[in-house]
Formats: sequence, C-alpha cells, structure tokens
Amino acid sequence: MSLPGLGAFMGIAEEATWGTTVARTRYFPLRDTGDSLDMPIEFFKSGDINDAAEDYQKVFAGQRSVSGSVELELTFDGMLMLLEHAFGHTPTPSGAGPYVWAFEPPSTPDVVGKGLSIEILRSGSSVSSFLYAGCKITSLSIAASQNGIILATMEFLGKEVTKVAKSTPTAADIRGELTKAVFPNGQVTQAIQINGADRICRSFTFSYNNNYETRFGIESKTTLEPYRSSKVMGELSMELEFEDYAEFDDFLAEQTRAITIGIAQSATAALTIEGAQTRLVSGAVPFVNSMGIVTYNPTFELYADIGTTREFTFTVTNNDATIT
Repeated sequence: MSLPGLGAFMGIAEEATWGTTVARTRYFPLRDTGDSLDMPIEFFKSGDINDAAEDYQKVFAGQRSVSGSVELELTFDGMLMLLEHAFGHTPTPSGAGPYVWAFEPPSTPDVVGKGLSIEILRSGSSVSSFLYAGCKITSLSIAASQNGIILATMEFLGKEVTKVAKSTPTAADIRGELTKAVFPNGQVTQAIQINGADRICRSFTFSYNNNYETRFGIESKTTLEPYRSSKVMGELSMELEFEDYAEFDDFLAEQTRAITIGIAQSATAALTIEGAQTRLVSGAVPFVNSMGIVTYNPTFELYADIGTTREFTFTVTNNDATIT
C-alpha cells in the first residue's frame, strides 16, 4: 500500500556520546516542505582495463555520512534543544517562569562530543521511522515574512541512518505546537532597530553557520564527529522601506552599528536577536521598481568584539524550565 505523508514528524534527543542513538524526547510536526535528510554512499570502481564491461565485483561501497535539511515552523516553547545545538551554547536561564534563555556562539562549543539522534517518520501510516545518529546542526536560518509563521531551517551532518519502530509521542512531547511565532499579527509587538532608530521591516532572514565538515579515517566508512573547518559566521538580511540615508552613509564609512530585532507575542512568548557590532556589506543602495514605497535589501555581517561581546545574542522567553 502506498503511504501518505500525513502525520509525519521529527523526533530528537541529545546523545551522551556522539553517534550513539538514544530515545527521542522532543517532537515536531514536519511541514509540507518536508525534509531532505539522506545518507548517500560514495561508490568507487577498479581502474583496471582488462574488459570494456564494468564488473560488479569490482565496485566497492566507500564513505557515507548523513546530510540534508529540515524546515520547521518556529515555536517559542519546545525548541531549546535545537537552538542549543545550532549555537553550540548551553545557557542558564533567568527567571522562574517565564524563563529567559540567552544563546551566544561560544569560541568552543558546549556540544563537542555530543550529537542529536533524529527520528524522521515520513508517514503516519507507517510502522517504521528512519533514525539518524550523530547529527550536528551545521547551519541555521530564521526567516520571517509578512503574514506568515516564522520558519527555522537547519542543515545537518551526521553519522548514519537505520530503520526503527516508530515512536508514539504524547501531547507533552510536542508541547510547543501551540506557541508558533508569527510575523506580523495583531497580537505581536515588533521592533526592528538599527543604531537605535526604528525601521519598517517587510521581511528578514537571520542565518548562522557553524562551518562543520565531515571527517573520515581509513578505519571507518562512516564519518567521525564533524568539526568546525573555519570561523563561525552570523548574517542578517532584511527588506526595509527606504526612509533616509543612514545605512548608506554607514556603508561608505565602513561603520559598524548595533541591530535589534524583537518579536513579543506575550509575556511568555518573545524572541530578540541583538548584534552589537554589525556591518552592512551589500544592498546599501535602494532601487525603484514602481511608483510605490521604495525599498532596499541590506545584508549585515555580525561580528564579535573579542573579550567584550560575541557575534550576537539570540534570546528566547518561554515556558520551558529546562532545555530537554
């Protein structure tokens, strides 16, 4: 019988030892955009030329690793474990409910030696799921546009995939489902500020790249724990209404500025992205394409001030007392 995608979900849990799967504790419904987690195998062939035919006995299975992405609808509750592994930081919350979690990218990730076990059920009608071991979030993007739910897209690298009996999550395991972040909405207070000045923002995308890469030894077909291959990078792209020349002047002067994006849906559901040292690197000039309001699309890189501030602070206010 052919299986529908209805009921598909992703389940996750933090591994105590990278690459050793554990029971999943947090679950998220998959969107209609699905996922692309896969484990391609690199085959290699003999180079002998004794025959024009390719002998199957001389084709060998080589290295393999998990890669791909998952797009989820951002929720205020229930996503802290994903953010912890995306930013490599395990913060201590402030408050006693609501709780305030401030993530910053550390020089050395707190999640070294750990990974995520990820279960993907691709059909609610199936009895089996795909279980991915040793997954690391190599990049994260948070995208918001008008009249939409804010989306979180994660790129993963991992060790291997197996087939397992599907989990049966409870309502408590999917507790963030009713706390979706939207942009904008009548209940939303939003603030987009550049150098302390309010800006009219039509959309934005915040992205962060850990720059992990797979590693292989000759003793194993599966990847070793992925590690950073270069410096981390934070970036913020926006579509803004053209109001003045402040950003253009900063661009010419090579001036860094503070940027704040704040979205508050309630006292227990808020998100703030703050970059103390950001630089406009492209899109400083607006272009006219209609008689309506002129817009422009600046892209800012987020920098650290070593010893003072990290590249950014990503703060979530929610009802979660713990990351797990």
